[in-house]
Amino acid sequence: MNAEIIHRLEQSFESSGVPMDELPTPEQAREQAAKARASLKVQFRNYVIGEIRKAIQSGYDAVDIEFDDYIDEDALANRSADALIPEVIDPTIEELRRVGYEPEVFDYSSMTIRF
Repeated sequence: MNAEIIHRLEQSFESSGVPMDELPTPEQAREQAAKARASLKVQFRNYVIGEIRKAIQSGYDAVDIEFDDYIDEDALANRSADALIPEVIDPTIEELRRVGYEPEVFDYSSMTIRF
């Protein structure tokens, strides 16, 4: 999963006109980071939906989601993922609650979703 994320980020930099061997301007870096967060939000939501579907097909009534399966473990350990939580993870948690699932979040390292 992390390799796929890195590949997509590399593609987004290449498509932005900033060669990978050049240092982007701060404005370009902010723009690319915002695009990456938007993409990660969609990918995380799809990941969670996929995990719920797998659990349902296996006959379970809950599923555990480990965030380090999705977000780089070093980023979580260093708390540099804190910026990702409101934009990437929280919208999916809010959507789950809105439609009736019961996500229980454990210090933003994992969650259990009951249905």
